[in-house]
Amino acid sequence: FEKEGLMVLCQAIKETGLKVEELNLSGNPVRPLDIRSDGSWEEGEIEAVCSVLSVSSLPCLRVLFLRGCRLGDSHVQQLCAVLGRGDVPNLESLNLEGNLKFPESTGLDCLVRALRVDSLPHLKNLNVITEGGFCGTNMASFFLSSLKSEQCPPLENVSISLNHDAREDVLCALGGGQSPFVRTLSLGLPPSLLVTFLKAVLDSQAKNEGVEGGPFEDV
Repeated sequence: FEKEGLMVLCQAIKETGLKVEELNLSGNPVRPLDIRSDGSWEEGEIEAVCSVLSVSSLPCLRVLFLRGCRLGDSHVQQLCAVLGRGDVPNLESLNLEGNLKFPESTGLDCLVRALRVDSLPHLKNLNVITEGGFCGTNMASFFLSSLKSEQCPPLENVSISLNHDAREDVLCALGGGQSPFVRTLSLGLPPSLLVTFLKAVLDSQAKNEGVEGGPFEDV
């Protein structure tokens, strides 16, 4: 959609409600380069989308796709406020691939605070893969440890990306299967760290010889 189309759609959903289980707004909005060269959402658009993320407007919503929308930090904060309030309690899958960038911790902190079992009790699938991966040596560790909290929903399929900032202990833990909810990894590692990760995977497989399935669905 262009901006006007997205706003009209959200207004219609808000006025009449929509009993869909899946809402896919990935890649929106597409707009002329002379309006916003990076294609990112303006504040009014994210506010419109957040306004329909409720039981009254989307009572059956289970899957939300927001891939490649170039959501900025303030957009993520608004989205997480909705999620954290429990406005979409039936949500099972949230796909934010291609949006979040974590040079600082603000966006990640908001996301972690929103991922609570009392507000998102059915959330199973979470995709936060980014082109650059987690930035900062402690980001991945903070995120993964937060997902192990008892306050976090029982996630089963998490997709993340790691880059050259990844710590060796984090890679070893992931490769060793210590975060079993991580099923998809996008790796942008230098050779030395890639070797560390692969060695941990092989060591884990050797220890679990005869057990069907590996720690990841896709790497």
